[in-house]
Amino acid sequence: MSQTPTTGFVLAHEGLLACTPVAVSSVLKDVLRSRKEINILLSRAFSRRVPDSYLRDHCLSCTMPGRKTRSLVFLHTLREYGGASDSETISNIIFAIECSHAASVLVDDLLDSDEIRHGELSVQRRWSNSKTVLFAHYLSASALSAVHFDEVLADNLLQAYKTMTVGEMYDVLLPDGGWTEMGYSDLVAQKTFPLFEFSLFAAARLSILEAEETRKLRNVGRSLGRLYQLSNDYYDWQVSNLPKRHLPGSSWPITFSLPLATYLERYGVSSLRLDLNRRLLSYEEWEYLLHKIWTADVDHHCRMEIRQASDRVLSESLLLPKGLRQVLYGMVQLLNDGDFWYHNYERDEPVSVGP
Repeated sequence: MSQTPTTGFVLAHEGLLACTPVAVSSVLKDVLRSRKEINILLSRAFSRRVPDSYLRDHCLSCTMPGRKTRSLVFLHTLREYGGASDSETISNIIFAIECSHAASVLVDDLLDSDEIRHGELSVQRRWSNSKTVLFAHYLSASALSAVHFDEVLADNLLQAYKTMTVGEMYDVLLPDGGWTEMGYSDLVAQKTFPLFEFSLFAAARLSILEAEETRKLRNVGRSLGRLYQLSNDYYDWQVSNLPKRHLPGSSWPITFSLPLATYLERYGVSSLRLDLNRRLLSYEEWEYLLHKIWTADVDHHCRMEIRQASDRVLSESLLLPKGLRQVLYGMVQLLNDGDFWYHNYERDEPVSVGP
C-alpha cells in the first residue's frame, strides 16, 4: 500500500506549485523560516504575560515545538491584507493561538495516551497526569486573557475552544454509546478546524476587512482545518507510523478516525466488535487491528476524502489574493506529505528572544 495520498490535483490550479519532492521541500523550508519568526514573537509574549519563571518555562516547553501552522496562516494573511503592524498585538494573537493549540494537544495526548510526538516523548508522558491537566487549564485561560482587548476576538476564541472540546468528546466518548457506521463527518473533525478558522478570522479582524471577505477567510480556515484533521488521521493510523506515536509494551484506547469510520461504513461493526468493546489494546493488538482495517478499499476511500478536502481548500483559495493563495497551496502540499507529520521541529536551531 502506498503511503502518500495523490497530490497531482494541485497542478490543476494555475500551476503555482509543482507537486514534486523538491517543491515540497522548498515549501517546508519556508514554513520553518516562518516558524522561527513565530517562536520569537511567542517567546516575547510569554516574557510579557507570564512573570512566574516556573510557569513560563513549562509553558514554553509545550508551545515552542510543533509546526505553528495556525499562526503561520494568521501571519501571512495579516500581512497580505496589510493589517495591524503593532508587534505586541500580533504576538498576543499568536500567543492566544498557540496556547489554545498546546492546551488541546495536552488534553488529546492524555486522552489518547500518545507517548511520542515529533520523535520525542510527549509532554503527557514526561509529566504526571495532574500536571498535564493543570497546564492545559492554565494555557487555555492564558489564551483567552491575551485577546481580552477585543471582545469579538475573545468571544470567537471561546467558541472555538468550546467547539474543539465537543469534537474531542465525539472522538473519545463515541464508543461508550456503541460503535456505529455513522461515518466520520465534521463532528470529530471539529476538534481541529475551529482554531484554523479563528486564526484567519483574527487576521481579517485586525485587517478591518469587510464582512464578505472575512466570510471567505473563515471558510478557508474551516476547510484547511478539516483537511489537516483528515490527513493527520490517515498518517497516524498507518501501521508503519505506529512506532512514531507509541512505545512497545504500552496499551491505549481506540478513538474514532477517518480510517476506522471508513472501515465501519463498508464492512460493519461485527468483524471488529471484540476489539472495539475493549477499553485498551496492547501495542501488538493495535498492529493487528491496523492491518485488518487497511483494506485496499479503505485506503482508496481515505485518499479520495483527502483529495476532495484538498480540492475544497484550493477552490476556496481562488477567491483570495495571489500571495495568500500560494501560501495555502503550499500548506495543502505539506498536509499531503507524510514526512510533514513526523518532522522533528524541536531540533531546529534555538530561538533567540530579543527585547
